Amino acid sequence: MAIIRLTKRLLHYDDIIRIKTGEIVPTDGVVVEGHGTVDESSLTGESVPVAKSPGSSLTAGTKLQDGQLDIAVTRLIPENSVSTIVDAVSSSSTGSEYQDLADRMAGWLLPIAGICCLAAFLGWMFVERFRRGQSWGEAVISGVGYAIAIAAVSCPCALAIAVSHHVCFEVHADSQVTLVTSVSMATTVQDGILFRSTQAFLTAHAVKAMAFDKTGTLSQGIMTVQQTSHDQDPQCIQLIHAVTAASKHPVSETAKRYIESQYQLSQEIKGLEDVDIFPGKGVNATFFGFPVMAGNAEFTDTTHHPLVREYLSKGMTILVITLGGQLISLFGMKDQSRSWVNELVTHLEGQGKQVSLVSGDNHSAVHSFAQTIGISHNNVHASQTPVSKGEVVQHLKDNTPGLVAFVGDGINDTIALSTADISIATGSASNASSQIIILASDVPKAVYQILNTSRKTRNHVVVSLSSCGVYFAAAILLASGVTGWRIPPAFAGLGESVSILPVLLVGAHLALFKSVQRWYEGRAGRAAV
Repeated sequence: MAIIRLTKRLLHYDDIIRIKTGEIVPTDGVVVEGHGTVDESSLTGESVPVAKSPGSSLTAGTKLQDGQLDIAVTRLIPENSVSTIVDAVSSSSTGSEYQDLADRMAGWLLPIAGICCLAAFLGWMFVERFRRGQSWGEAVISGVGYAIAIAAVSCPCALAIAVSHHVCFEVHADSQVTLVTSVSMATTVQDGILFRSTQAFLTAHAVKAMAFDKTGTLSQGIMTVQQTSHDQDPQCIQLIHAVTAASKHPVSETAKRYIESQYQLSQEIKGLEDVDIFPGKGVNATFFGFPVMAGNAEFTDTTHHPLVREYLSKGMTILVITLGGQLISLFGMKDQSRSWVNELVTHLEGQGKQVSLVSGDNHSAVHSFAQTIGISHNNVHASQTPVSKGEVVQHLKDNTPGLVAFVGDGINDTIALSTADISIATGSASNASSQIIILASDVPKAVYQILNTSRKTRNHVVVSLSSCGVYFAAAILLASGVTGWRIPPAFAGLGESVSILPVLLVGAHLALFKSVQRWYEGRAGRAAV
């Protein structure tokens, strides 16, 4: 069979593609020859690679971690899994209800100011002419003075600076913000949080349900040894290390690093021969003629071993090593949760928010992880595909009297992110469906900061709008002269500066509060060190 190189855009149905170790699968297909392990975490969220053999299906965007596969194309580039997910993402509006309110207030202000100007002009003209006995010329001049004063103090600059999107700078294709929101966004950027939608920014605090992806979002995405049991004989330790070093599988490499961290090892072990690697299953070898096997419970034929069953019942991924059919080493591993996760779940549930876990991982691992961080099993959804994740989020929206947020990473979360009212993605998922992007490494803490900052910003925006309303009412009354006090036309122009002063103070308070908070946290961190 001749092998040629060509661009993936020229692929046709049933073409045979050879995928080598480390390469990305270009499109969906079925394995026709070869064995290997494939990293599907970008689509399923599963941190453990999946074994592939003839007859297994492969998905575009996944990575061949070990082995070599020949696959037959079943779907072309424009219709493969990745393209389907991208097409499923609908464009979302990035406007803000507070911007709309400011626009309406500005729209109301013009006719109200016009009516007040006309009323002041006519009222004072007749007062000056008939009550004070001035000539028509003097009466008209007096009326015009009051009208000019009202027009001058009615400038809507404060509204524009507060939240309106008519005078602003652009942060995204359709998202525009001004002073209050821009100051707040600038403070969150320093914490590794980017807002691409002002509507999401100002309403994130109001979510009633939050759904989280597991791998890489609430968990670290790195396997760590939780429990182990093995023969302490130095020769056995050397053998265990040599066998785990033979494979590049993440589980095997985790066990290898653990042995290296716990024991002092010589450079080479004698007697280990005939090492064969079975991708996705394990390693076969001989040690002075005795068979050695390392892999999962099925591969090593230890599924009924009491210790193996105990480890599996705890939701752990295991690595079994046998010598002559006897178990000599057992490693139990889990994907560790990030810091702040338990505190975040407790905080959210304390505020009356429903917290759900949605993951592509297996049921045992997901439920065990959920129990560790305090999420109810009724709110756990395991073995979810990208499409079914979106269905879970839609179900939450249909049954939650309020906004629903989804936090995830990877292309497998794209549909769920686009379905949610508020979409929060880590840096690896910074696509068009995410309204908020977390670049910080501490995702749970960043989520807490997003909700807290959103609430504070919303309150400051309300204060800004209220101050604008109070100013316009007071300024028009004073300029009209009906209170007995009058703003002369010569000084009415200063009203613009007075009107924006509260908005500037509100923005400065946001920046000052965040600076003080960051200084306090830095001081506390240095004291802890």
